[in-house]
Amino acid sequence: MRTLNIVIAGFLIEAGMAMPCWAGPASDYYVTSGSNVYHIKGDLVLNTWTTVQFNEYPIVVMDTVRTGSYQSTVSGHEYSLAGSLMGATYAPTIPGLHHDGATDGTGNFTTSYWSNEIGTLGTAVWRTDADWMNPVKLFDTLAHRPSGIAYDPSNQSLWISEWQEGAPVVRNYSMDGALLSSFSTSGRYSTSLALDPKDGTLWMGSYNDLGYYYQYSRAGGLLSTSYYAELAGVRTLGGEIAPVPEPASYALLLAGIGLLALRFERGNRQHTA
Repeated sequence: MRTLNIVIAGFLIEAGMAMPCWAGPASDYYVTSGSNVYHIKGDLVLNTWTTVQFNEYPIVVMDTVRTGSYQSTVSGHEYSLAGSLMGATYAPTIPGLHHDGATDGTGNFTTSYWSNEIGTLGTAVWRTDADWMNPVKLFDTLAHRPSGIAYDPSNQSLWISEWQEGAPVVRNYSMDGALLSSFSTSGRYSTSLALDPKDGTLWMGSYNDLGYYYQYSRAGGLLSTSYYAELAGVRTLGGEIAPVPEPASYALLLAGIGLLALRFERGNRQHTA
């Protein structure tokens, strides 16, 4: 029975039902440098791979990793969570330049850091299909040069960071562009914005303070700072955290644990018979 308890505890920790204590994001955090994708979890960089094209910055993560286009000359691509090229290519469809992406599970979101490719500052927030096609402009942000973006499933809203030298602001918007809340950060040029669904905290990097990633509460409190030596010389712009299993997935997990317990019980009975 002790062995069974250990196995079940392992399942629960992996599912996020029991929260281990560690530095860094509790979930799988993927950040992009344009030419590489880095997979972070806890205090480790678990994996890295080279993208097909340079400037594949916007990123969304579900059961695969899908990068978008930074500009009109760059296509995005689909990769496995381990970095293998899956074959799908995503043509550029949104005007301007784009740093980051987010997803609600059915469609993608991104912002226009520039509204065109000749230096006009952007303010637009876009929604696309899951394959980065059929862009629709949702609203304009309050600040020029929106950079990072993250979807918040708790209220179906968007968190957006700005490209700013001193104390950049992170704002929370409803889908129709209403400002819900905001806070200032301690870093410079906030990048790679992502929301960890396991604990509801926001993670972001800094274009200037390389290798450092910051965890904030949604109320704006700085909770922790993590440093990754492997990223000390790397500027990342895109960032996304893989979602936790949906309720249906939890049900399947619990059913599997039940079957495992039944198998252990039968084995014990046969052993003692």
